[in-house]
Amino acid sequence: MKTFIRRRFECLKIVCLPASETYMPYRDFANSVKRMIENAELKELDYERLKTLLFIAELQDSTLSEVRLRMLAKLDSYAGSTPLTIDSLVLECENFLTLNIDNRDMGAANINAVRTVTNNTGNPLNLTGKSLQTYSALIVQKYTPDKRPHPLPIAEDANYFHRSIL
Repeated sequence: MKTFIRRRFECLKIVCLPASETYMPYRDFANSVKRMIENAELKELDYERLKTLLFIAELQDSTLSEVRLRMLAKLDSYAGSTPLTIDSLVLECENFLTLNIDNRDMGAANINAVRTVTNNTGNPLNLTGKSLQTYSALIVQKYTPDKRPHPLPIAEDANYFHRSIL
């Protein structure tokens, strides 16, 4: 079963066959148009929905297939409620492209957010068991949200902690 969007889009794509000396396609074409319009319930389609349907239908390039699919889903979800405007679809397309770029950049980024905790000589600390619990308790006591905006220490504060617990 075809969705309303699909049936409406097909109405916009219908083309009259060429005429010849033996065949005049106008009556057949008119009947096809009437049948397709009834089937697609185009009389229910307001001006805003027609504009958005045309906008989405013309996103033909293969690089736009994901955007087109997302816009079709958006249009379909608004089928029974307030119609989308073409401007809101443009914003959605731009947002989708920006998110794709951000996603690609984040996937390629090499982030080293976790750092090795060192003592005041620069050597890594080997915190296990009881010493790790003690160190964690000191962090919580030293850096509570009311004293510092970040509850966890940042890298430059690590040596301060080690001097205070060593």
